[in-house]
Amino acid sequence: MLILRIFSGINFLVDLYKTITFLNVYVNLIQVDIIFANSAISDDYLGVSVEEITNTTMGMEVEFRVDLLYGTSVTMTDIQDAFISGLTGRDMDFVDPDSRVLRQMINVTLPSK
Repeated sequence: MLILRIFSGINFLVDLYKTITFLNVYVNLIQVDIIFANSAISDDYLGVSVEEITNTTMGMEVEFRVDLLYGTSVTMTDIQDAFISGLTGRDMDFVDPDSRVLRQMINVTLPSK
């Protein structure tokens, strides 16, 4: 299990104030699952879930838990590369359908628990 922290931009923040954040996070969770299921790590990928959602001055920080097969050789860099390669948009900084990701804020870490 690894933790993927991403900061998404304005669309997430606007949705927070419309009180539909959880729907937006759910849509993004499905898209993040598709990204990993179709990536280079797909053979070791088991699933993704939302661990934490935090409102920040930059938008919304969403912490995803990425579950992998026990004993996998997938590295934290592989996780980050798989996620980034699945982003869309002109600047490759969107999770479909409309959540902008601040690429410089992507952080893959081991869980603290």
